Amino acid sequence: MKKIQPLTILIRILIVGSFLNVYAQNVLPIAPIQQTKSLDCWAICCEMILLYYQACDQYTPCSEQDILNYGTNGADVGNYFSNSEIPEGSLAVHSMRDILTYWGTISSSETDGDLTFAQIQTQYNAQKPVIAHWT
Repeated sequence: MKKIQPLTILIRILIVGSFLNVYAQNVLPIAPIQQTKSLDCWAICCEMILLYYQACDQYTPCSEQDILNYGTNGADVGNYFSNSEIPEGSLAVHSMRDILTYWGTISSSETDGDLTFAQIQTQYNAQKPVIAHWT
């Protein structure tokens, strides 16, 4: 059995460490949040983006429940990206776009169809998170 030299181990560690460091630098600093309800992934996405833009503080909290209360009157139901998608009779009263604007005056745009790599790369280069949803 061939013995691995300490220098070889150090070089391997440095290579792996360099790779991980480059990878870590290429991720937007958005802290993950665990959703606690079954249908509120939209609320968690809004919360993570609002926190990323530092739109929440002790005076304007934007917890999962705060967002549910505003978006669906507290109901654990799905929501929509824009008001034009909310069907009549839905429990959703404010869309995700409304929520981002209400708390953080965060502008957003909607794209129908597939997102291209170039579109995602443009958003990433501008340090803007992307919400991808499908129906």
